[in-house]
Amino acid sequence: MPKIIVATEPAELIVSDGQPKWTPIEGNELLYMSNTESDVLMEIQSQRYFVLMSGRWYAGKSLKGPWSYVPSNRMPASFAKIPPESEMGHVLIFVAGTEQADDAVWDSYIPQTAAVKRSEAKLKVTYDGKPKFEKIQDTNMKYAVNTSHSVILVKKSTMPVTRGCGTWPVIHWVPGRSPTMCPRRSTPSRPVVRFTM
Repeated sequence: MPKIIVATEPAELIVSDGQPKWTPIEGNELLYMSNTESDVLMEIQSQRYFVLMSGRWYAGKSLKGPWSYVPSNRMPASFAKIPPESEMGHVLIFVAGTEQADDAVWDSYIPQTAAVKRSEAKLKVTYDGKPKFEKIQDTNMKYAVNTSHSVILVKKSTMPVTRGCGTWPVIHWVPGRSPTMCPRRSTPSRPVVRFTM
């Protein structure tokens, strides 16, 4: 029978196939858990564990926590030395100062465009109960807190975003002060905005 885990605050579950299996990263002082789909590493020297969740690093002295947010520019130097072709090379994009992280910053400046047929844009948003919205700092907008979708409320209009469009009319204008709304306003424990306009 599967276990049911209840969380009353933002949480992430890391699952391994049995007890953690630690595998060395060649030419480095790091081990990674090779029997999980999550990114879990251990720095041998400090015996600290590092977990990458939603693009953010967290560290703890035990796999049971407590976990503390670590800015990507404060990661141990050994993380920048992970070979790009290694099993953990994909995490380099989240380590400040690496070529991969720098490339990602430049890539973010390239506008992403798509042609959308308005008549075919479909999305059904479900809420946990009645829709609940919280104010987005420094804007005249609110965002939905009880749905897995990104939904913005401007005055009385709701605008969901998925792959850049939603079922409501596809918009081609920017409402209110939304250009000020961007991921840098998120906090480590609560990524508020998963898109920008």
